[in-house]
Amino acid sequence: MILYLIEVISCSIVFLLIYQFAFRNDTFFLRNRIYLLLAPILSFLLPLYQWDFSFLGTSNEFAETLTLTQVQIYSGETDSTQNTIWFLIGTAALGSLAYFIYTSISILKIRNLLKGATKEQFKDYTLVELNNAYEPFSFLRYLFIGKNSKLTKDEKQIIIKHEVAHIKGKHSYDIIYMELLCGLCWFIPLFFIYKKLIKEVHEFIADNEASQTSGTKSYAKLMAQSTLNSLSLNLSHNFYQSPVIKRLEMIHKKRTPWVKQTKLLMLAPTILLLTLAFSCDGDEDLQLTANGKVESKSIEIDESGEIYEMLKESAMPQEGYRKFYKRIQENLQYPEQAKRMGVEGKVYVLFIVDTDGSISEVKAIRGIGAGCDKEAVRLIEEAGDWTPAIRKGKIVKQRIVLPINFKLN
Repeated sequence: MILYLIEVISCSIVFLLIYQFAFRNDTFFLRNRIYLLLAPILSFLLPLYQWDFSFLGTSNEFAETLTLTQVQIYSGETDSTQNTIWFLIGTAALGSLAYFIYTSISILKIRNLLKGATKEQFKDYTLVELNNAYEPFSFLRYLFIGKNSKLTKDEKQIIIKHEVAHIKGKHSYDIIYMELLCGLCWFIPLFFIYKKLIKEVHEFIADNEASQTSGTKSYAKLMAQSTLNSLSLNLSHNFYQSPVIKRLEMIHKKRTPWVKQTKLLMLAPTILLLTLAFSCDGDEDLQLTANGKVESKSIEIDESGEIYEMLKESAMPQEGYRKFYKRIQENLQYPEQAKRMGVEGKVYVLFIVDTDGSISEVKAIRGIGAGCDKEAVRLIEEAGDWTPAIRKGKIVKQRIVLPINFKLN
């Protein structure tokens, strides 16, 4: 689980850096909005994807080597380790509960403002007039405005157009989505940055629509002269909540040429590299048949070093596969470092069965670290002798790959 979260965070960082340096200063606001909403979802999904390299054919060395069925190893965690895991889960749950309670306070504040307020229905929104000096703000279909606001009539109309743009764009649903994400994953600070950036894009979209009708100059003047009216309504959109300097910059910014949409093409190799780095789990493991023989392609190397294909009789443990797997499972010790780090996954061990049945050149060709690779190699080195492979009545060497799956209970 910890390894998976590290992969999620890594993906989130990559997507965030791409947005910061490639997309943020563009005026394609709708594209940026969609990007920021999808990036967290992709960060969770990409580490789950499993690549299948069977389309590469049989030229890959490991595909042609005799591959045994995997050995499943469990950590056999102590009560202390289990208690630590439950403590972390409980802490995460309590943190989420506290966050949602805090967020619910904002909803209750908005609900209390609706009680007893004068409401007027329009096509795209409901205007709510408050008996105070609140500046206009919006949430869902509601546009709140204070009767005692110090804004002039023209200024009030400009800001209302801004808030109506939020309502018509359904920006509140984006904020609710981000609040749920931050509440469930409050221990990943990156998602709070995503929430801040999506609010920024919302303001750019609303500013762009409102300034088209009121004029860029008068709209920018109103924004510069106004001050922040703090309402502590985290789910609402308020005219002054986004940094004014950045908004003024984007209002006056020349429209980004459409040709720069081609920057989206960089996402394809980025997603490919991320899935390869975090999600590649190798080829499908071949299964043992009922009689204990292995159905797989193989490579044979005789004493002269020549490589042959398809043995008549493959190498196998002298004690038989059943006892071989049982002995590995009983002797393997789940590394303490891997337990602490929450590391689990497959280690692929490659070794050669020599003509005398001994095992040599044992190495982990794909591993997960945290001591698991070394432990897998140690087990194979101490696994005992094998019956060598035979081709046309002659004893030959053979490469073997054994996947060992380390799994936390």
